[in-house]
Amino acid sequence: TGVVYGIGKEDTLQVASGATVLFNTVPSWAKKIVIGIDALSFSTTSVILSLQIGPTGGLETTNYNSGGMGLAGTTATRFSSAAGNSFVLVNSAAAATTAACQLYGTITLDLMQASSNKWTLTSQIYNNDTTDSYYSMAGAKSLAGTMTQLQLAVSVGTMDAGNVNVTYIG
Repeated sequence: TGVVYGIGKEDTLQVASGATVLFNTVPSWAKKIVIGIDALSFSTTSVILSLQIGPTGGLETTNYNSGGMGLAGTTATRFSSAAGNSFVLVNSAAAATTAACQLYGTITLDLMQASSNKWTLTSQIYNNDTTDSYYSMAGAKSLAGTMTQLQLAVSVGTMDAGNVNVTYIG
């Protein structure tokens, strides 16, 4: 699936619905992965949006090291995950999410060390709720093998609208 370019491949655009959005065709040659989020919304409030990555054996659920900040209006709140179960991209405790909000942004994964399958992540996500919230996050994770899949997930409720797209760059 997808379109092959000179330097990369775009995966099939997915309309967000359900508790997860899975991309399980990450090419072995990918050195950079860019995930775009457009008008992503939720069925409920107080949502945590996270990302897990994994090799052929499945999505990994340990040793994600990350930290970030949520900005709601003029109030900034830090959040972190030392050896956590995922990359936390949007934390409603840092800047609230509502069922009416829409998220827009980019998540970028870079292969830092091929020998240890170590990936770094940065993300910038805007939430157009009443406080115009903003989330910024960075982190790192080593995998047991070559990455073959990645999954966005919500902590409660579902994603009920919006698009998610992934571009792989070699």
